Amino acid sequence: MAIDYVPHGDHHRVAIVYCPTICERLLHFSHDDGKGDTGWRLRDFITKHIASGSTDGNEIEELVKNRDNCAQLDLQVPVTDVDRWKLYLETHSKKIIENPDFVTPPRPVHGIVWEEMA
Repeated sequence: MAIDYVPHGDHHRVAIVYCPTICERLLHFSHDDGKGDTGWRLRDFITKHIASGSTDGNEIEELVKNRDNCAQLDLQVPVTDVDRWKLYLETHSKKIIENPDFVTPPRPVHGIVWEEMA
């Protein structure tokens, strides 16, 4: 699946994805241009966790592109701060997912390492 990113700043692109093998809510997926394999980020603004691309490959990108793992949602991407992202993702998760979970941290599946956001 090709990812249809929305520009978000000068060198940052964003997509909203749903990856039920990771968590039952929407996630913020992004890439910083010019950073190659290390520019990928999967953010859970709801529980404040982040997974970053590694220098060993595009594990996160490959996970998101695999239709068996994730689905990209055709939603407008707001250009806004962290608190607005949280509200945006919660609101749309409730509309799309039958029983969204806003408490459980994302699962460390598919070799993805999650860290708490600063």
